[in-house]
Amino acid sequence: MGIVFFIWRVSEFAFFGFVYGTKFAFRAVGRLVFRAGPSLPQLAGEFVTELFESLGATFVKVGQVMSSRPDIFSEEVTQPLKRLQDQVAPFDTKLIPGLVREAYGKPLEEVFAEFDFRPISAASVAHVHRARLRDGRDVAVKIRRPGQLRRVKYDLLVLKLFARVLDLLPGMYLISLPQMVDDFTSNIYRQLDFSLEAANNRRFRKNFEKLPGVKFPVLVDELCTDTILVMEFLAGLQKIGHITLSKEERQRGARAALQALYRMCFTDGFVHADMHPGNVFFREGGEFVVLDLGLITELGQEDFRNLTEFFFAMVTNDGRTCAKVVYESSPFRAKHFNAPRFEEEMAGLISKYSTARSGDFEVSGFTTELFDTQRKHGVQNRASFATTIIALIVFEGITKALDPELDFQAEGRKYFAEALGRRAQVQAAARA
Repeated sequence: MGIVFFIWRVSEFAFFGFVYGTKFAFRAVGRLVFRAGPSLPQLAGEFVTELFESLGATFVKVGQVMSSRPDIFSEEVTQPLKRLQDQVAPFDTKLIPGLVREAYGKPLEEVFAEFDFRPISAASVAHVHRARLRDGRDVAVKIRRPGQLRRVKYDLLVLKLFARVLDLLPGMYLISLPQMVDDFTSNIYRQLDFSLEAANNRRFRKNFEKLPGVKFPVLVDELCTDTILVMEFLAGLQKIGHITLSKEERQRGARAALQALYRMCFTDGFVHADMHPGNVFFREGGEFVVLDLGLITELGQEDFRNLTEFFFAMVTNDGRTCAKVVYESSPFRAKHFNAPRFEEEMAGLISKYSTARSGDFEVSGFTTELFDTQRKHGVQNRASFATTIIALIVFEGITKALDPELDFQAEGRKYFAEALGRRAQVQAAARA
């Protein structure tokens, strides 16, 4: 049965690939002939978006992951992919009682006193529903889509197959498609195992137990399985762009969010790797709330060393060292990669930004040029490096929306100084 399903999905991929590929080819020829309309990267982004929309939830999730990697794809490619964030239809909620019985071995009515079958959110991996336990506690229930693991297994095999075929085409030397798909695959599998998300939740709560103003939902541990998570229901959550807090609460929330980010990156080395405005919220009093903890990046000693060396070299206007940190830690470099040219271009970029005043420095502007330079030279980022940089971009936007006067760099100096201290200790130990 599995082979039949796999062949069917390969056929679907080939069919929709041909349909949307033909559309892309006609639009690309029109663009080249008439010199008008969307650019070729934009057309490529539309092609991938339309293809993944047609292929369903697994590919939508892959597209979402792609849209969050500006270090690999230009903004022209990722912009069309961002609409996939809202393109997942809910599954049939009549299946939920059976999923609950399968997880707990008893009917839904024995677990929950009340259960709202209307999902609070319906994403590519799971639904979230509001419910009430029999002891009266209000909870949020995250339920994995039925049959998702089996479908994802075969869909990702299809994607790997086509990635290896496309990698043989001329012009694919700037990125490693098979490696990129392997990275995305491991991320998606981690998000499908809710026992891993539960473990991440416990670790985050332990890391932040002494930092006021930062909130991760408390789990109902006895009701958490690999397919269902039950956690406290957090009311009054406000998204960026829809904040009704007072000025003081907004300032408090911005500072708490920034401290949370710096602690993850430069103290704990345990970073939320799916940090976007849909996963972070604020509540009354300026409390910063983080949800959806299925995808994390854990920084090892080498990652810490690379990050601190890069940022230290940046603030000391040492662009060539920044370049070496990037390409020496890179998991993939194009065949045509020219280290001296890359170092020269990075030196100019770092010089431009390292001399900017603290209040004038913009992470988003810097990283856009950084990633553009890397793509131009065919240097792919280590996932841990990309995750940290992308989190900085997201949080810069969040803090500026809440408190435009907050000094993004000044708030991080304490954490960065601690990271530099650890770097010095490691270097001293290596010399001893």
